[in-house]
Amino acid sequence: MSDISSVFPLNQAIHPPLEDLALVEAHLRLTQTIATWSDVGVLVDEGNKATLILLLQNGNVVALLRFCLSVEESVKAIELFKRASGKIFFGAWQGNELTTEMIHSTEQIDQVWQDIHAQVIDYSTEDVRNYFQRIEDGSIQSGRNAPFTTATKRAVMLASHGRCMFEGCGENLGFDQLTGTEGNFAYLAHNVASSENGPRGIMGLSEKLSDDPNNVLLLCDKHHRLIDKVAAADYPAERLSRMRREFCDIVERLLVGLGYQPIPAFAVLWPFNKQSISPPSSVQVAQSLAKIQARLNQQLHIVTENDETIRNAPSDVIVKLLPDIIGHAAEAIRMQAGGYKQRSALFAFGLMPSLIALGAKLGNKNEIIPMLRYRDGGQWTWPSDVPRGRTYETIGLEDLTDNESEVTLIVALTADPEVPNTVARNWTMAKGVKSIKILVDSQFMGNGAIGHPKDGVDFMTYIQALLHRLADKHGVRRVHLFPCASNAACVFFGQAYDKHHPEILVYDFVPGGMEPQIRITNDGASCSLSLIG
Repeated sequence: MSDISSVFPLNQAIHPPLEDLALVEAHLRLTQTIATWSDVGVLVDEGNKATLILLLQNGNVVALLRFCLSVEESVKAIELFKRASGKIFFGAWQGNELTTEMIHSTEQIDQVWQDIHAQVIDYSTEDVRNYFQRIEDGSIQSGRNAPFTTATKRAVMLASHGRCMFEGCGENLGFDQLTGTEGNFAYLAHNVASSENGPRGIMGLSEKLSDDPNNVLLLCDKHHRLIDKVAAADYPAERLSRMRREFCDIVERLLVGLGYQPIPAFAVLWPFNKQSISPPSSVQVAQSLAKIQARLNQQLHIVTENDETIRNAPSDVIVKLLPDIIGHAAEAIRMQAGGYKQRSALFAFGLMPSLIALGAKLGNKNEIIPMLRYRDGGQWTWPSDVPRGRTYETIGLEDLTDNESEVTLIVALTADPEVPNTVARNWTMAKGVKSIKILVDSQFMGNGAIGHPKDGVDFMTYIQALLHRLADKHGVRRVHLFPCASNAACVFFGQAYDKHHPEILVYDFVPGGMEPQIRITNDGASCSLSLIG
């Protein structure tokens, strides 16, 4: 039994291939006592250097094995593992090699299987027999398979909308940019080559995918030559399939957006540590607004973009200018948004105190919805397609009396660093100032803790109710705010601020601790900003 991996039965592939059908049958009996699967997958790499047999449940890899058998015994082995109502799938990781290190990890093999789903097809028993026979014979088909049918050409043209599908291109292929001539300047290119001995050719797949529109890209001349002649090795089938899928996803989102309400969108980009912040691209704007079922009206309004005065001025000068800078930006947004029933989007980025103060100046009597600059994705987008609901709680409210003049409030959404917690504990011990904390569930902690704009609006409502409670029930007149939150969450927090709320001192990280940066107060009529000290 040692030959069939009694220690690691779910990954027999870390051991030598099974060389006897009886051992395969014994391994099957062992595996089915500890795993459930329905389908069998055959995974090969470039040049068929490695072949893995995968046991699949709901498309996920649950176990691996290898065998070295005759053609007929190989077919019988796969039939043994296939469940009664299951299927056989054949997939190829073209342009890549399955290394020993990868084979030792079921998780890595599962990731490969998910990545190549466009190079995975149903196989019949006869297909399996033909494949193993050709492996044994070493036969490679020469020449191209069937040419594109009219239906395939039409399907690819409709999917591309006449644009180059290469990532970052999108060139109009019905118009020559150099001569201004109208015509058809498009090229059809296979992801998996039509010929097995061509670039990206795959034994057992090329013929079956030759006329499949999902295996075809529409490209401009430059990018057609790039993937086939200039740098074919850099563009394996899996990468081209992903490129096609992402192109179609983007186009679909943009077209769906035509049915959405057009609203204005504003950008407030304050330099961060003297570094310029890039505004969102048109695609990023469309993706962000789609989450609130809106689309951009005309163009993005840049209220301020990496103002050189702010970027180059000494920090003490910037601090003095901060209330006016924030106030002018808020006023410009409110005035321009007013003609659109006050519904608009805001792409704002800068230091946390500035963003919280900007939200406070904008207020909550309009519908100005902040957008997220998602750090993990490196762009302006929302990580969740649907609202998650409240994933955070407030800790420490039960310790407050009805006579707390001031409290510290830690907002731990992107992280829960030690610095604000230490400051809060020291104040509690030295001054009797109690501390409360808004803490997100650990699985959501990060830049995308508020992952959908509706969750952001709910967060604003939650903060508004919390500040009301602090003032009305606990007599709090001043809140020392220690934020650790995304750009969107900061603006949402500020928008929660309302009349009769306590004064808020917003802190930020400085070398050695945290210091107050700006004071937010409300005289009952409007929100006011002032410097600390």
